[in-house]
Amino acid sequence: MDHPATVDPWLPSLATGYRSVMREVEHNFIPGVGPTEPEPVPLDRFRAALGDERCSDGDERLVEFVKLDRFMGGVADLHDSPDPEEAYRRYCEWLPFATESAAFVAAMAAALGIEIGDIVADLDAARF
Repeated sequence: MDHPATVDPWLPSLATGYRSVMREVEHNFIPGVGPTEPEPVPLDRFRAALGDERCSDGDERLVEFVKLDRFMGGVADLHDSPDPEEAYRRYCEWLPFATESAAFVAAMAAALGIEIGDIVADLDAARF
């Protein structure tokens, strides 16, 4: 939370711009997708998944967050394990955004007649 990148002035603009574009497309092309308030997993389950993502009980968003958190820790050159309470706060803030974004992408793919699994497979194949 105290990494210098978190205070970069472009970061809030990027998040706001993404949400604005998503809302405009939702409003004009795929109504029905909108903000959600998903229930975060309990802290004890989150802690377990943070140590071993196999403890996620199949919660796709939890696994996604744990992988993303590890990746971003590497990008930010942070070598210590994250503080579980701090990571949980970030997870709780991230979850509504991630859930809505996933619904948005799925709705857009369906509207365009694209199988979301094909996109994911192409992305996975493109990673080094």
